[in-house]
Amino acid sequence: TVEQLGEDFWEKCAFSLQCGGNEVYQFGSLVRSEVWRPHENLTSALNRELSESKYDTRKRFGNHIELRAGMLNFSIVGRNAVGQQRVDYSAYDKKTNERQEIAQRIRDSFLGIDAFCGGDTGIDIFPVGKDKSQTMSLLGPNLMFFGDRCDEMGNDYPLAQAIEANKN
Repeated sequence: TVEQLGEDFWEKCAFSLQCGGNEVYQFGSLVRSEVWRPHENLTSALNRELSESKYDTRKRFGNHIELRAGMLNFSIVGRNAVGQQRVDYSAYDKKTNERQEIAQRIRDSFLGIDAFCGGDTGIDIFPVGKDKSQTMSLLGPNLMFFGDRCDEMGNDYPLAQAIEANKN
């Protein structure tokens, strides 16, 4: 959030929720952080997905499995990819739907785990119910939401659906 909005703006927010609402800040100070450790079977499955991906291994840049508060982010190209490296993978993914297929395999294979595409290169993976829609219980109608992946396979979809359901 700080990278996207700037620290000055972020520190003035009454609430700022990161990692799908699993980490909560008030005026720049951490007030809550969920801990979740994925089972080693999930980590093994992600490593298998990485090794079986057809995306050119010379175009991968490390930090493929990033543990975050209450979730993890998985990326074939790697969280260390920048600029054109990310653009190249995004173009590949648009042609192949690789991330959507991986997310679906994760959901089908692991009971109690959800997976959604996030941004241009990653997949957010977390326990069912620990998605962005959980922020509604904290913020209610005072919610200001910015989302770039509100499509059905996107990581903003659960919150977009919760907001739509609570309009009336």
